[in-house]
Amino acid sequence: MDGSSVDVTIDASNRLAPRIPRVAIIGPGLVGATTAYALLMSGVAGEIVLIGRDRDRVEGHVKDLSDAALYSRPTRIVAGDFGHCATADVIIVAVGVAQHRFAGSRLDDLKSSAEMVKHVMTDITRQVPTGVVVIATHPVEVLTYAAWKWSGLPAGRVIGSGTILDSSRQALRRIVDSARRGSQDIMQAKGATSYGISAALTRIAIAILRDERAALTVSTVIPEAMRLGQVSLSVPAIIGREGVQRVLPIRLSDEEDRALRRSARILERHIATLDLSAEGSIPANHSRASSSGSSANNSSWT
Repeated sequence: MDGSSVDVTIDASNRLAPRIPRVAIIGPGLVGATTAYALLMSGVAGEIVLIGRDRDRVEGHVKDLSDAALYSRPTRIVAGDFGHCATADVIIVAVGVAQHRFAGSRLDDLKSSAEMVKHVMTDITRQVPTGVVVIATHPVEVLTYAAWKWSGLPAGRVIGSGTILDSSRQALRRIVDSARRGSQDIMQAKGATSYGISAALTRIAIAILRDERAALTVSTVIPEAMRLGQVSLSVPAIIGREGVQRVLPIRLSDEEDRALRRSARILERHIATLDLSAEGSIPANHSRASSSGSSANNSSWT
């Protein structure tokens, strides 16, 4: 069996077998494929599953990564389907519209990106996943909240890449203007971003797989006690095997607090433009969907 083969059978013997750390990446484009490579080099995952509509492209990535695996810790690289999400510990959603060198706000692409993410979340939730979903699609704050609503999963198990990269750029809590402009500067210079966000996604995956209970800045559904409305925002949180275990308190100046509340109101307005009906959410007492029932071939995502 070569590295590009697909094993979609899930039976009782497989469930009783020793678990290996599995990460599924949906949308192996520039960010998805680079994240797969970063995960491979980290050695933290026992299996990396790439899921995409273009089968030839996915298998090409699998073969390329399998060559790289010769120089890392033993890792199985698989071209898979949504059935693999049932037992994945981490599911990274990296679908989205193409980045443009002189793009405006990422909110401009909200409608197209939201449609892709909704299709993907529908396919994921049909598998009744037990892992943590990490959203990397922009605008990440809006789509993290929407993905949670579409999934029917606990809020802590649907998180977004958030501003972990911006926080790492400066090693300070406050996100200054230069950090905010970081991704735009890169896009204007080379047309797209990939390395930084892939490293950030890998850091989040490591915290989950190792149950580190690490303090990371991620996008998560904001607790009602913070009185910021029904939104996801990037805040410091404790990240472990179950995703966000708790949101950490933060001290803000009056000016920072006002800015945060303005951001929350803007995000709420954008969230309100989306259809948040959870057509694919996990119904009560639902048994795990068969892998052969995956609708990967029918999804309108790239």
